[in-house]
Amino acid sequence: MMPRNPSPFIQKRPRKPSAKPFMELSLGARPEGRKYKEALEIARNRIIISGILFVFILMIISGRLVYMGYQGGGGEPVTVLDSIHSKFHQGRSDILDRNGMVLATTVTTSSLFANAKRIVDAEIAAKMLSQTLPGYSYKKLLKKMKGDRSFIWLARHLTPKQRDKIMALGIPGIGFRKDSKRLYPHGSLAAHVLGLTNIDDIGIAGIEKNQEQYLLKEGEDLYLSLDVRVQHAVRDELLKGMEEFQATGAAAVLMDLETSEVLAMVSLPDFNPNHSVNASGAAYFNKATVGVFEMGSTFKILNTAMALDTKKITFATTYDTNAEVKIGRFKITDYRAEHGVINVAQIFVHSSNKGSLQMALECGAKHQKAFMRKIGNLEKCKIELPERGRPIFPKHWRDANTVTISYGYGLAVSPLHLLNSVASVLGDGCKKQATLLKGNSQGATNDCERIVDADVAHKMRQLLRLVVLKGTSSKADVPGYFIAAKTGTRNMLEANGRYNKNRVSTTFVGIVGEDLEKPKYILVALLEDPKGMKKTFGFTAAGWNVTPIGGRILGRVAPLLGLQPTPQNLGYGFDPFLETVDFTKKRNSFKQE
Repeated sequence: MMPRNPSPFIQKRPRKPSAKPFMELSLGARPEGRKYKEALEIARNRIIISGILFVFILMIISGRLVYMGYQGGGGEPVTVLDSIHSKFHQGRSDILDRNGMVLATTVTTSSLFANAKRIVDAEIAAKMLSQTLPGYSYKKLLKKMKGDRSFIWLARHLTPKQRDKIMALGIPGIGFRKDSKRLYPHGSLAAHVLGLTNIDDIGIAGIEKNQEQYLLKEGEDLYLSLDVRVQHAVRDELLKGMEEFQATGAAAVLMDLETSEVLAMVSLPDFNPNHSVNASGAAYFNKATVGVFEMGSTFKILNTAMALDTKKITFATTYDTNAEVKIGRFKITDYRAEHGVINVAQIFVHSSNKGSLQMALECGAKHQKAFMRKIGNLEKCKIELPERGRPIFPKHWRDANTVTISYGYGLAVSPLHLLNSVASVLGDGCKKQATLLKGNSQGATNDCERIVDADVAHKMRQLLRLVVLKGTSSKADVPGYFIAAKTGTRNMLEANGRYNKNRVSTTFVGIVGEDLEKPKYILVALLEDPKGMKKTFGFTAAGWNVTPIGGRILGRVAPLLGLQPTPQNLGYGFDPFLETVDFTKKRNSFKQE
């Protein structure tokens, strides 16, 4: 029998695998052993390390974004910091005059900066920028951009046109920041009062510096006592007068006698705070508050008021002015006139030095010094400006000092000192402290610090009116208004400590009102080194130069301040004694003081 030959089409059935191998290969089963544990530990470590790296990278990216936002590294015109500040801070507050006219405001500008580390070619960039920005040196720009600083200012306060031109250049590594700049719409008009800010908008002079904290309060505009109309009139007349008499400098202050608010303050030469870099050093000097001068015969106002306030001296008290008076080797004389025995009223109207010094000596050195201290002439004025001059007065106050101070030598004060002290004895007899802030309580007279009796103040106004009618202030008279004034001339002190008889400083003090009983405003004006002119017959005394300037100022501002001219007798209310006094000078003395 032949063996079976299985057919190739017939397949053997495979054996069924055992249960144990099946269980070893089934899904979901966890291998056992040391190798598995090692693999699991490696996987866990990798996950932890990856997480730490992710967090670290995220922190670096976040930090970089914050840094770029604050530093402007991205070169965007508005940074994150600018955006935040723009919502809450509007810069310095505006400064306004008493009627709401803007004197100082802040405008938004663009400033150019560079990240020197990102400048590709500093030389090309500097050349392009210097050609686009006239006034910016190629060398200075190149030096800045060749450094290693990541932020440096290239140009501040650019105009929109300049900004657009620079952006069109496409220079990598430069950008813009929003900036602010102080703007003074009236230019030089009130420069010494307002002062100015530096390039970073920080006050460095005047009201801008003194009121820095106030001006940084959002929405709190600062109202000054100045009146733009009056300020313009005073500056215009003073500037024309300074040019007319070829003076080297001038100053004027106008104040309300009732409130002590300063309506105008001018010092010449002055400067434009919008372009202050172009001003000379002399232009920054505020002669009205910093400069101290011997005020000449205007001090006779204070001397006479002091004497009358003692009640021992009256209008009728007489003194012999013929007697020779010497202080050391210096002889005291009266100006081109000898008056003989004359009374206090005549002494004042004729501006007699000899008569004034005898009145002062009768009061005594101690009393004179106490009076000058009480009136404020021995300390700085309390006004809202950092620029305030300190008076110069004798360390040891002897009779010789009493004599010279009586007629305006030996005690140097600022025009503002003179304004305050004369206002105190011409107004209502209460001490005056000038203020530049509208409605400031320090200027009010509710709490009167008595300097002289009100009756003495009334008498002094009569004497000053007589000086206009019969004395050296006639060129200050304005028809229809009550003008009362006094002049002063003093020789200028040179560097060698000697007085130059060929150079003078002249001063004018005047009040204007409706009549004797209602004085409203007081003006102090000063000229430095005016020259003699043909029309002044070569004379340089105050009656020829600063007095007509003062009269023009008072006549011009009176209508602006609402004063109405009146045809009534402006001599009404005078002391009957004054009607009997002969004010004719005995000798030729046509040359006004």
